[in-house]
This record gives sequence, structure tokens and C-alpha cells, in this order.
Amino acid sequence: MILQPVLPLIGYLVKICSFLNFTPIYWDKENNWLEIRRGWIPRQRKYVYFTSRLGCYAFGAFILINYTFYWRKPSILTLTEEIISGTFTFTYVMLSLFNLFLDFRSREMIQLMKCFVQVEKTFKGGEEKINTNEKFIVNIIRIILSWLLVILPITTIANWVLFAIMPCHPPFLGSIHLDRISGRCLLSENLTARKVSFIAITATFQASMWYILVTSAGFTIVSTFLICVICLYLFQCRLLNMKRRENTGASSIPTRGYVLIKRYLILTMLEIRFNDIFASIFLPLILSMITLVNIIFTVLLILLKSVVLSNPGLIVIPINIVNGYTCYIGITTTAGKVNHISGKCINQLARLSTNAGHFTKRRRALRQIRIRFAQNFIDIKTPLVMMSFCIVQIANVLILVRNKRPL
Repeated sequence: MILQPVLPLIGYLVKICSFLNFTPIYWDKENNWLEIRRGWIPRQRKYVYFTSRLGCYAFGAFILINYTFYWRKPSILTLTEEIISGTFTFTYVMLSLFNLFLDFRSREMIQLMKCFVQVEKTFKGGEEKINTNEKFIVNIIRIILSWLLVILPITTIANWVLFAIMPCHPPFLGSIHLDRISGRCLLSENLTARKVSFIAITATFQASMWYILVTSAGFTIVSTFLICVICLYLFQCRLLNMKRRENTGASSIPTRGYVLIKRYLILTMLEIRFNDIFASIFLPLILSMITLVNIIFTVLLILLKSVVLSNPGLIVIPINIVNGYTCYIGITTTAGKVNHISGKCINQLARLSTNAGHFTKRRRALRQIRIRFAQNFIDIKTPLVMMSFCIVQIANVLILVRNKRPL
């Protein structure tokens, strides 16, 4: 059915565009702090960036045309369409992993990691003293990054294999048989409520749950990585606070101001990462869950005995709900901590500005960091909203005409 490849493909398109819409980081060696340049794209990503953007719009239009012309007469996917949808999915998954790998291997990301673990250095007689904790934290972050880059493709392949043995398969792993069964049920003269509910639930469950499984596995890993980085950052802040207390006299004011500005820049980059992850993972996940729950409860209101209750594969739903809530609590807690620390940095700079006029202009340019948990579905998120709306409306129409022929 046409419903099948929609959510996974559009979801991965949204994720790829969100990964590519990053804000690069520039390390100013003269002033020895980080600067953020907006609207700049590295050379190695220009081709992938524009290709993914064009692919998002083109494929979204292609799916909309399919919905417009085929919803009145649902047909069976041919082998060619099945291969094309599978190729699209596999290509976009590999592109997203490739861009994620480039993101972690880029010089900007390396500088960001150095900024996370960099302990304030002291200079005595032209020689630089480096704290031994810095090397230890750098090794921990390298282990986390290596684990992330290895485990993410493994979890993706494992989810594909899982759906290959479940009743609902991904678009390119032998789901033609399910489409033929659904097509025969829908085009048959005796269209019962059980057949219509089977069609609607199978199609939506197949698209939504495959996307939810792959996304939740990757999101768990990314959120774990972010929480680890936040903990390391808080540990770094404690070291800086201890060293700041040791400094006394007027000479400590520039050092404290430099430390506060560096902490604020770290928080600014954390704000960008949090917002990107929420926009690329949370919002598509919410849409797919709303679609799935809407159709399931519509069927349960009409039927007393539904295919949903007899499908053992639906045990995955509460598992993913628990997983999602756990990640949500972790992300919101760390996001609140980021907002709180940014306010403290600005207040401390305000106190310093009374004694040091050098930081007055820079303090006025700072704003309190706010991590957004609600955004407009505009630009690359519009196709996903339209697909979700079309799926809900088509499934509801099929369920309501359960005792009649298709329109």
C-alpha cells in the first residue's frame, strides 16, 4: 500500500536536514575563545546538503501525488516500487550516518570537545601546566564517541532484522506479501470491519513502529551521550570554580571574566545541539505516535474484538513509551540545568562589570539561553505534518465505510 514507506522516509529526510543544518564553530586563536558563525557550510557538505534538501521536497511532493491519486483506489505496490522505496530508505539512512560521522570527525566538533574538557591553564615562566584530569576526560569522550559511531549502525541493522521476523516488515524486507493480502481484502466485494481494521492498523503500524524503533534506539544513544557530556561539563565547572577561589586580588578579575565567557559559549553550543535533536527526533516521533494512537483508538471504538488485541508485536509500544519518557526526563533535566547555569554566568559577569569595564560591552550582548521544546512545523517539517494528516484521514475513511465498497 502507498501508506507503507511514508513515515520512515520523511522521518529520515527530516533527520538528515536537521543534522546538516548545524551551526559551525570557529576557534579564535588570538583571543583564545570560541566563536559561532551562522549560515556557513563546509565545502565537503555542500553537495550532500543541497541534495538532501531537494530530495526532501521532491520526495514529499511525490508522496503527496500518490495520496491524491491513489487514495480512492488503493493498489498493490509493484516490485519496482518496492525496490525504489527500499533504495530511498537505505540511501537516506546511510547518508544520515555518514553526516553524523562527519559531524563527529570535523575540526569544529573536535574543538567543541576540547572546549568541553579544557581546564583553565596557568602560565608560569612561559611554560604551560596541563591538569592530568584533562587527558582522562579526553579519553572518556573518545570512548563514548567510538561507542556511538559503532553502535548506531548496529542498532539500525538490528531493527531491520527484528522487523524481518515480525508480522510488520520494513519497506524492503519482504513486505510485498502483506501488501497483497491487504489489497485483496480491500478490493474484495465483502468488505467487513475486520478487513478494514486489518488494513488500517497494519499499514500505520508498519510505517510508524519501524520509524519509532529505529529513532528511539538512536535517540537513547544520543541522549546518553549528551547527559555524559553535561556531567563532564559540570565537573569542569567545579574545577574552574575551585581554581577561581584560589585566585585573589585584582588580577583574578580578567581570568574570571574569561572563564565565564567560555562557559557561556559552551552553553550556547549545547542550546543549538538540544534544539536540533528535539526538532529532528522528538517532533517526528510525536507525530507518528499521534497517528498510530488515533487509528488504533478509532478502531477500538468501532470494534469489540480487534486485530490489535491479538497482535503480539504491539508489546513493543509500551517499551518505546517507557524509553521515550526516560529520554524526555533526562533531556528536560539537563536542559533546565543549562538554562540555570547561563543565568548564573550572566549574573556573575554583571557583578564583574562594575569592577572591570572590559567585559561590560560583552555582557550586554549576552542573552539568557532558552532551549525550545515547541517549534513551528515549517520548511522541512511541513511534508511530515501533511503525511501524518493524510494517513489519519485515509484510515478513518476506510474504517467508517467498513461495510461498503471502496469509494
